[in-house]
Amino acid sequence: MFEILVAIAAAGDVPLRPPISTSPNGVQYEQQFVAWVPGELNCDGAAQPAPLVLHRPMGVLAWRTQSDVAPVTLSFTLDDTGRPLSIALTEGNQRNAPVPDLMPSLAASRFKSVGAPVKCSLTYTHQAASLADAPLSELLRRDGYTATRQWPRELRERVATGDCRSSPRPLPLMRVYPDFRAVAEEAGTRGWLTLSYDIDPAGVPENLRIVASSGNAGLEQEAMAAIAKSRFRDGPRTVCVASFGKGAEIIAAPDAPEEEDFGASPAACDVDDRWSAPPRLSYPPAYLRREIEGWAIVRYDVATWGEIGNIEVLDSQPTEEFGKSAFTMLQRAKFKPMEQGITGCIDRVFYRMKRNTSDAEEGESDEG
Repeated sequence: MFEILVAIAAAGDVPLRPPISTSPNGVQYEQQFVAWVPGELNCDGAAQPAPLVLHRPMGVLAWRTQSDVAPVTLSFTLDDTGRPLSIALTEGNQRNAPVPDLMPSLAASRFKSVGAPVKCSLTYTHQAASLADAPLSELLRRDGYTATRQWPRELRERVATGDCRSSPRPLPLMRVYPDFRAVAEEAGTRGWLTLSYDIDPAGVPENLRIVASSGNAGLEQEAMAAIAKSRFRDGPRTVCVASFGKGAEIIAAPDAPEEEDFGASPAACDVDDRWSAPPRLSYPPAYLRREIEGWAIVRYDVATWGEIGNIEVLDSQPTEEFGKSAFTMLQRAKFKPMEQGITGCIDRVFYRMKRNTSDAEEGESDEG
């Protein structure tokens, strides 16, 4: 059994590429914001469960045009509580997988129960727009999820419209932070907020206003109060911008079956000191951002020289991506050489989280 346990603080920085790229033949392509929109739910039987919470996937920055991207369909099973499980790309969609947040957003969603498990599918279509034309709230929502500190120029020009970024930039004399522990978490979705404010000649923030927000009232209240209590030098300034984020409530994985349910695993699979290249345990980043736990059950063989092969994912929940992560982890691992190979090792791989309360729970970015 493997366990991947991460302590949650804040999502790491994700650097962004410039909005204009030049191809080898000298043609320039404009960077686009691509949003994925879920269509109607299609389930077996007459009853079509209504969505209680249907999260939209996080948009991505891409160089593709509208003709490049086809719709993507996910298949899944709604359990008797209305939770999506066994989420996977339908056959024929394997080459797409265009959005890291596609399956995690569905895994965080919930539907009205119809009293028994039911097989369903959901098709997503994309909407592309330039960074200058994309909805500002969607661009800032992406920033809230990726904890980006470096905004694309088009986004900065749409939000930071004042002189706060002019040299010399205002220096904080006293920076007050929100009490993130007082902010309620929401299951499967991060709280985020971008606000702007002016600074008067005495360095006191004024004219505070919310530019865009996830709607977490507690985060809005804490962030506005923190900025109002902060003090700066080099005022007056207009349209200074700050962004705040709050992690999601952890969504626990469904119960996992025992290894024995899939057959007996040879004792040699679990001997002490068996690794020459131990498995590198890593958490799928998109599930880390939405704080979704999962697991996978894998079967594999081991050659006499230690190479792992014939890897098979027997089951994974809540999505197939946990199985793919476990598959990749085993591909890169290696046993120590042995006199006789092993056939049919079975292992469970758990992806779990814990809240790190010793560190600051979330962070702030300042765009001017």
